[in-house]
Amino acid sequence: MIRLPLDKIIRLRVVSIITKEVHGRDVIERLIKTQTMDIQSFEWQMQLRFYWERH
Repeated sequence: MIRLPLDKIIRLRVVSIITKEVHGRDVIERLIKTQTMDIQSFEWQMQLRFYWERH
């Protein structure tokens, strides 16, 4: 991996980016494995983000 000494903030950023990318890879892999093709399927909708807005 990274052999250079990194300050704490840079290290946290790198760890966050790697974690996000690995999660994305795993999600895509699962969608392919389950042959998810329909946006109405539960596997697809599990990945959506929903926000509650008060009006």
